[in-house]
Amino acid sequence: MGINAIVLAAGFGTRLRPLTDLMPKPLVPVCNIPLLENVLLNLTAAGIDKVAVNTHHLAEQMNDFVAESVFSQQVELFHEPEILGTGGPLINARELLKQTPFFLLHNSDILTDMDLRQLCETHQQSGNKVTMALIDGPENKVCLTSDGRIHDILGRLGRAPAESQKLTYSGMMVLSPEIFNWLPQEPCNCSIITAVLKLMEVEPEAVGAFLPGEIYWNDLGTLPKYFQVHQDIFAGEVKLEHFEFAVNRCCAESAVIAVDSKINGFLVAGKNSVIGSQANVANTILLAGAVVNSGQYCCNEIITQNGTIHRDFKELSQLDILKTELAGGAEISSLPEAGSARRFYRIFTPQRSAVLVISDEADADFEHFVDYGRFMNGIEFPTPDIYKTCSDEYTILVEDLGNVTLYGKVKNSDSDDEIKTLYRLVIDRLVDFQWNGTKHFQRSDAPSVREFDYAYLRWESDYFLSKLIGKYLGVKLIGGEREAMNSAFDRLAELADRHPKYLMHRDFQSQNIMVTDNGIRFVDYQGMRLGPPGYDIAALLNDPYVELDTTLRHELFDYYIARAGEHIAGDFEAYIAAAWLQRSMQTLGAFAFLGLVKGKRQYLEHIPRGMELLVEGLDRFEHKFFFTIPGLHSLLK
Repeated sequence: MGINAIVLAAGFGTRLRPLTDLMPKPLVPVCNIPLLENVLLNLTAAGIDKVAVNTHHLAEQMNDFVAESVFSQQVELFHEPEILGTGGPLINARELLKQTPFFLLHNSDILTDMDLRQLCETHQQSGNKVTMALIDGPENKVCLTSDGRIHDILGRLGRAPAESQKLTYSGMMVLSPEIFNWLPQEPCNCSIITAVLKLMEVEPEAVGAFLPGEIYWNDLGTLPKYFQVHQDIFAGEVKLEHFEFAVNRCCAESAVIAVDSKINGFLVAGKNSVIGSQANVANTILLAGAVVNSGQYCCNEIITQNGTIHRDFKELSQLDILKTELAGGAEISSLPEAGSARRFYRIFTPQRSAVLVISDEADADFEHFVDYGRFMNGIEFPTPDIYKTCSDEYTILVEDLGNVTLYGKVKNSDSDDEIKTLYRLVIDRLVDFQWNGTKHFQRSDAPSVREFDYAYLRWESDYFLSKLIGKYLGVKLIGGEREAMNSAFDRLAELADRHPKYLMHRDFQSQNIMVTDNGIRFVDYQGMRLGPPGYDIAALLNDPYVELDTTLRHELFDYYIARAGEHIAGDFEAYIAAAWLQRSMQTLGAFAFLGLVKGKRQYLEHIPRGMELLVEGLDRFEHKFFFTIPGLHSLLK
């Protein structure tokens, strides 16, 4: 027995904007298969003969899709000059739908592996005039009892038997032609749910439920849901043959992906799309003809031929700090994640490019970022300009310093001379930051800067013991071993704390140093302290992210000593040895914490190099101060 169906496909897809400004929601691709095609495949597999599809928003695209598809002879389009709701389309397609004893209604924006054949068979066997497929979902407003009878929808009939439960209408139901008795005769904007309720008022037993059990269901109502459905497909949660792919990849045969590009998370690449050399792409969807340029970073983005649409667009569009930018037509893209919980986005407008920093109430350094940044902007220090802040939202809009970090420069350079020159420029900037910065922050109008004192130094070494030695290496120090190491760390902190305090960046590593057309600039400065200046040069030259030649590192260290010696007398190098160890231990503790506790496992790959550098620092320290940190060498080797 043949069955016909209607697919409701005329809506604007408002919650998926701006993606649905480019295409109607039924044509939004999921793993390169438009939603409507997925629905039609499922309907065909269930034995459906003819399908009515209503159109309105961007109807020309719908016409072209159907005409060029294998479903062209199966589908009849019904255009609506004005949208007719969920009931009006049935009236338009009445002649087609009344050709069979019952018909199936399917919303076009539902992606599911529900067994539609079983839904139809349940309806036929039950004697229902309407059978609604129900799920335990986001809007449980359909009231039913254990016998499968539906008693109310949206509470409009006031019927709620004592033993009833509430579930969500899935967007799929089977209807007998009698439903047309409860719809208007002429096409108009009306609701199919209202018609079903009218039927129930007269025939309380006419409407039943189909409970499909464990299925996949997603209404793709938002951009985050759109990304989630791709993750679910690659995780094997959607049981449909046309969604069986290699892990995390769905690429059209005509897509061109550079062999040296870096792909993380999932990737969907449409027809004739391109990913350029050394691009870094994660959880990204390229529509047909889209291009990711060489060296570009993309994360959680839909790449179109005309720009990008970020997964978080709707969330960010609610922020007060971006209202002016978005009103002027801003485009949003991700920036690489950092070790902190802050999120970073690049905001493009016709006037400028800026970086949005989003934090939260748990960020103790939010106000410091703003206060320090504004003060340093006033004294023309090498930090980004702050354009706007919103303390209620914990958001900051700052100058975009570009994509070129010291880390990237070193990684992509084959010239030792170029690297040496670059690092000398960075050291010159660091010395100016430390010594002239200290003077500026002593002014009465300067914000207060916290001190990097003995207590904080000891906290760092305990952090190292807990996260690197205990959690990463799995070593538990007890008794005399622990006491001896604590005693050594006490003395280390005393030595580092003994040095006169200067302004220090505190995280002066290669990924926080930007190389711009206007020179060297610093970011991520909110943790600044007054402390031992050797800590910053240790962060720069003992940076596990880059493997500088040992000879070059020694040359650069000597260069720093000479430049810093212009300001400091005495055995400056001896104090640096203590700060050197402190920084190395802090870095390793942080990498272990981020990798093992926060789940950012990319940090774990830098621990072996960090341990090598710490051993080197131990040798330097022991030479200067003639005592050891008991047992640490053996733990690290």
